[in-house]
Amino acid sequence: MDRAPSLSSSTGTSQADLSSGPPPINYSLRNRKKAIIIGCSIILVDSCILPIFLFYVLWFSKLSHSNAFNILSSVFGIPTLLQWGKRMWYLCKKDSDCRPIGGEKWRVDAFQISFTIDILLITLQIVCAVAPLQPIVPLFNMITETLLFLIGAQLIMHFFLFNLDATQRFRISSAPAGGFWRPGVYTLVEDIVAVDGGGGRRFREEWNARYEASPLFRRMLNRLDAFWGFGAVTLAGAVTAMVWTIPAADVYWAGWLLPFVWGAGWAGLTGVYVRRCLEEEHAGWKMGAMREAGLSMSESMTRPVPV
Repeated sequence: MDRAPSLSSSTGTSQADLSSGPPPINYSLRNRKKAIIIGCSIILVDSCILPIFLFYVLWFSKLSHSNAFNILSSVFGIPTLLQWGKRMWYLCKKDSDCRPIGGEKWRVDAFQISFTIDILLITLQIVCAVAPLQPIVPLFNMITETLLFLIGAQLIMHFFLFNLDATQRFRISSAPAGGFWRPGVYTLVEDIVAVDGGGGRRFREEWNARYEASPLFRRMLNRLDAFWGFGAVTLAGAVTAMVWTIPAADVYWAGWLLPFVWGAGWAGLTGVYVRRCLEEEHAGWKMGAMREAGLSMSESMTRPVPV
């Protein structure tokens, strides 16, 4: 199979740079802890605590169930819509510094496209759930599970396409058409950090350079696709079965709370695994094996390594 064109020319990474270690990613979460805590708190309140609290307050009130869900649906997702608009502005404004590499024509990134589709599907789901005289409670209750199904399916697809050495027929954020499929986690991290995390184009370039140069880095991201993808689909399937078979008042909390509990646990395990992989990557580079692989940019740029 022909190799895809490399993006590394825009990163400034040279063979001399690679002799001492893998291309660095000059981005840290340490000075962004406050913003992360605030953002996560807003998501937790809007997508977990508030839906549960309002449901049990309104469900057992004198309001009809239809009116109760009209209120629930009217307050749900406002921060999400604001974030969508904020991302679109950052990507489309004239002097934007966070667009995908080579993506100036369309301006938006893959995450924004997926974000838009998800919002439309969730809106349709909410309308279908609250429109009947008697609301379809399980359908409304599995909004988060729908997102997990969508995201999990994409990650699983990327996992298999990566390992099949499949060729991209279209651009995905900074990855051009004609190259090998990259892990879904690669694109998620690139887009979220570049736009929402303020990393900008520089992060996209450094992230790409590291991916092209390091086989172990690519393997790590590929495994994370499987870890998060299969985990998300399994959790979503289990909770969906619960909300459709157990009375609403007994299980409503599960549809909103369990995904967050699972996500927190998966994130903790991911942190441990990533730290171990990065230590292995740096140790291998110092021993020379990884350095030799990394110096041949065109040869190792997107070729998967065995899982």
